[in-house]
Amino acid sequence: MNTQTTTLDRNSEQIVSVIADDLMENKQSRSQVINKLVNAGGTYSDAAIAVDAVISGLRSAFRRRIWTGLAWVAGGIGLTALTGGTLIFYGAVLYGLYEALRCTYHGYLKTY
Repeated sequence: MNTQTTTLDRNSEQIVSVIADDLMENKQSRSQVINKLVNAGGTYSDAAIAVDAVISGLRSAFRRRIWTGLAWVAGGIGLTALTGGTLIFYGAVLYGLYEALRCTYHGYLKTY
């Protein structure tokens, strides 16, 4: 099995990284990112397919992370119950709520 990364693989990873950064960090819209790729020499249909694939991947990742947040909430409540309220794990509960709500927003509600 060939373990070397080809130039195409590296370029694809870079393109995906740039698209994700533009959508998440730079808060650009879907159409702005597509126009950026078209201006860089790509075709509109290829750019739209790439951006839509990245958006789909981002949404899937955020939807999976909702469960991580809920696990933090359950763990914090469970540990608090185990200690009989002597130790209150509010940090875990608050972090879990924050993570679940943030990921719900990005996974279901945000328009890219």
